[in-house]
Amino acid sequence: MRFVLACVTALSLGGGALAQSADATGTTLRLTPAQARQAAMTAVQTGRIDAAITLAEALVAAEPEASLGHFILAHAYLRAGQPDKAAAPARRAYQHATSPVEKQESARVAAMAAAARERYLASQIWLRLAIQAAPTPELKARSVREFQAARNRAKLRLSFGLSVMPSSNVNGGSSADVIEVDGESRTIFGTIPLPATSEALSGTEMRGRLRFSHALDRAERSRTDLVGALDVKRVRFSDAARDRVPGLDAADYGSSNAELGVIHRRVLGEGRLAPVLSGGLHLGRSWYGGLVDYDYARLEAGLAVALTESLTLSTNLGRQIERDADAPLEHVTTSAQLALSHRFDNNDRVSLGFYGAETQGDDGQRRKRVDAVQLRYVRDKPVGPVQVALGLSAMRVTYPDFRVLLFGTPDGGRRDEILSADLGLTLHDLDYWGFVPTVNIRARRTESNVSFYESEGVSISLGFESAF
Repeated sequence: MRFVLACVTALSLGGGALAQSADATGTTLRLTPAQARQAAMTAVQTGRIDAAITLAEALVAAEPEASLGHFILAHAYLRAGQPDKAAAPARRAYQHATSPVEKQESARVAAMAAAARERYLASQIWLRLAIQAAPTPELKARSVREFQAARNRAKLRLSFGLSVMPSSNVNGGSSADVIEVDGESRTIFGTIPLPATSEALSGTEMRGRLRFSHALDRAERSRTDLVGALDVKRVRFSDAARDRVPGLDAADYGSSNAELGVIHRRVLGEGRLAPVLSGGLHLGRSWYGGLVDYDYARLEAGLAVALTESLTLSTNLGRQIERDADAPLEHVTTSAQLALSHRFDNNDRVSLGFYGAETQGDDGQRRKRVDAVQLRYVRDKPVGPVQVALGLSAMRVTYPDFRVLLFGTPDGGRRDEILSADLGLTLHDLDYWGFVPTVNIRARRTESNVSFYESEGVSISLGFESAF
């Protein structure tokens, strides 16, 4: 039946006709609700958008609590090139949806309306709702692909995370009971007991992070982004720690860091294996115990080269200048990093990285040399419901001019050796809105020729991250 609708009049739904219209011969047609729904969907599918909008409006007037009429109206407005008008009925379609399929499809239409208006952040939120409602793995995978496409087109990207970690050392204290240098006392006073506030104290560490990136300029082979980051750490001491140190104030051990910068990336040459050159300038401020600790500026440059289809070499050079907030002290850190990353045929990934840095400045206690190596392995396919990542690292930090109270400067300066192992578990079967819980288990041990800086412990952190 062909419909050329001149008018549609909504009637009662008491089993009678929903709408009446005139066809090409002038005959009046009376439609039941089911016929009107089918006619509206057919009109959208066959491109008769004006007819679809008219029928959908009648459906909405007659059945305001039904999702389908709002959905058809939103879809018709999209086909008509009017995404502004599609947004409200798409939102109402989702609100009145009663089945997973209705929820997913109405969320997808709302996402399309937002994307058509270049509101890609809103589009991503709607697509996360669509992913959550997807009734089958195939439909979920489709919405994931649509989410990734919206994210790639967006000028603004946001990422955030939260973690809670019980710890036996939330204050970064020492596991030693006394101060010794090179295993022995060098003063007439003998070994020096540590104050209770300097010992490792137990409690809970809470961390939050926020990252954003806004595209300032995008071309075929280059892009420039405004980037920012905010990291916050807060601690809560256990009852045992409070009994050990009466009057302990957790606010004195919290820290924050805020950073703003610009990064430029450029592809050098043609093809998928072309090198990528990057450079950035960042400005930031760090707080500790609620007070400004220092301000900094960092300049960095990097180069990533695909040696083969599966092997990538990346390098990074950096230089950071720090100025203390409460003293006219300045410190400059120069760093270099080299990393190799390999992707296996089964999409497992392994990387090996080397890092070196040297800090020079006014305060001899902070002049240091850092050398580190890290090995990381990420399994692509989950082991049961869990995706697994493993990491091992070793670091040596040397403070050549470090002085210890009453001991002076140790032979060769202070030397710390840090070993750590990480096991990351991502629980993909427990995703909500495309976010999945994570568990990270870390074992860390620090050995030093100055016993005050020795520590060891195992920590478990609980958090979440985006699954895609």
